[in-house]
Formats: sequence, C-alpha cells, structure tokens
Amino acid sequence: MLKNIISFLFLVAVFLVSCTPKEPQDESAVLDDFRAEENLEKKIEIFENFSETNPKSKYLQSMLSRIVRTFSKDKEFVKAADYLKNNSEFATSNMYNSIAWSIFESKENLELGSGLAKAGTELARKELANIEETKPDKATIEEWEDSKKSSLAMILD
Repeated sequence: MLKNIISFLFLVAVFLVSCTPKEPQDESAVLDDFRAEENLEKKIEIFENFSETNPKSKYLQSMLSRIVRTFSKDKEFVKAADYLKNNSEFATSNMYNSIAWSIFESKENLELGSGLAKAGTELARKELANIEETKPDKATIEEWEDSKKSSLAMILD
C-alpha cells in the first residue's frame, strides 16, 4: 500500500512539474545561440524551446524562416512545408513564397509548390487586409502597407 502511495505521489509531482510554465529566455542570447548553431536538428530544438518560453518574440519568424530555408536548400521540400505548417502562427507569406519558388525551380513536386503558393497568397491577402493589427511599431501605415503589397505581388508572380 505504501509503495502505491509513493508511486502515486511521484506521478503527481512529475505532472505538476510538467505543468509549471517555463520562464522566458533571454531573447538575444537565444538568437545568438541559434545563429551560431550549424546542426539543423539542434537549431530546431532551440527554436521549439524558445517558442514555448517566448511565444510573442519578434525573433521567431526569423528563426522559422532559417529552418525552412535550410530544408529547402537541401531539397527537403516536404519537410520544409510540414515544418512551416506545424508552426504557421509564426509563418509569413514570404516563407511560403520562398519554398514554392525553390520547388518550382527544382521542377519536383509541383503540386506541393502550388499548394504553398496558394497558402502564401491567402496569408498575404490576410496580412494586407489587417494592416493595423500586424504593423510593427517602427513602421508607418504607408510603409507597412507597401511592404505587404510587395509581398503579395511577389507570391502572385
């Protein structure tokens, strides 16, 4: 009986520790580590840990972009598309466009490239329709709108 109680208490403790929110990480230090890391799997680990602790960080888009570009550069288009889809809350229309162009240039898996271009177009239109919600503090409305129009034009071509 005592053994069962101890086992139960251990499981409760493990559960409580796993539910405890993680402390935010130092953004600059994590970004430096991410940039310095050459191993893609380790970059992914850094990104995933960082996105859990700092889900509102302005660096997440840049980190995600580097990961999917590396997959694309290695012609691992399905992995790039899947990773982008699984992290779509940090995706931009330019990321979809970048992978789609790489696919079209390789002339492989054109259906996947077309689907990514479509998803990127939809996201670019959504971004353009919600200019004020997505505008960074440092940009004017006009600058941000021009940027979003440019993103839409690039993916539409």
